[in-house]
Amino acid sequence: MQGKAALLAYLKKLLRQNPQWVWTQREAIPMEDGFVNKWLAGIPVGDKTVECIGVCLVQFDAQGKIRRNEVYFDPTRLLSEIERHNQAKQRQG
Repeated sequence: MQGKAALLAYLKKLLRQNPQWVWTQREAIPMEDGFVNKWLAGIPVGDKTVECIGVCLVQFDAQGKIRRNEVYFDPTRLLSEIERHNQAKQRQG
């Protein structure tokens, strides 16, 4: 994805579909041309909230605009809870 408009459209759609998500920055670690952003996300799935820890590698261009933002996290617990929730819904009818 490139450009402010594309990023804004993506984030609006993502957050509109998931208004209960809670993101908290845990730590910012300087790196060349930017920083590592360590975060914690609380993602509701049914009646539970799954906590995911991840990092973003954020780098800026000469004008101070984001030129790169790579996001990494382990989705195992989140996907497992989504599967459990979907199976429970199917059993209920």
